[in-house]
Amino acid sequence: MADQRPLSIGHSPDADDAFMFHALANEKINTGNFRFEHILRDIETLNQWALEGRFEVTAVSIHAYAYLSD
Repeated sequence: MADQRPLSIGHSPDADDAFMFHALANEKINTGNFRFEHILRDIETLNQWALEGRFEVTAVSIHAYAYLSD
């Protein structure tokens, strides 16, 4: 679809994140006009990038969440 909106999603390659993002990454669910780019990095890198506002959606540690919750 030419009018799809791209969204970047940061998550770790760990098993728990892989499980959560499996259906989305493998196009098992209808995402409408959204197209997702999966960025796989370790949680410390994702925490730092979240503080910088690099992605629309990202996984973070519970510690980083305290700094990002507002």
